[in-house]
Amino acid sequence: MKTGLILMLMTFGLSSFAQDSNEEQVYESRAIEALYSAVSSLVDADLRCSADFDCEILARGAKACGGPQSFAVVSRNNSLYSKIIYLNLEQTQKEEAYNFKYGVISTCDIPSVPKATCIENVCVKNYFN
Repeated sequence: MKTGLILMLMTFGLSSFAQDSNEEQVYESRAIEALYSAVSSLVDADLRCSADFDCEILARGAKACGGPQSFAVVSRNNSLYSKIIYLNLEQTQKEEAYNFKYGVISTCDIPSVPKATCIENVCVKNYFN
């Protein structure tokens, strides 16, 4: 009788722990996604440029086996440039920690790094030069 009660309490405790862990993982994942979206919105809000040197490639996210998830182009003329760089770094660090903590597996391909180019006063990613 005591053994059955102990096993029942242990099972309930473990399932409760698993549920709490899963909720924490979902919460952390959503926080990373929110940062990613925030950075994307800030980047897209102002891509003006007058020359190629006004544009920069920004590595986005972190793959579990290393390297960025993708690349974005950002304008150094964006009034929120410093905030973009800070939030992007924060998002990348959180994703690296998340990947390690939860044993995330990803593809290990290396995405092509585009060149940042100013075309018609707008920063764009250029994969051809």
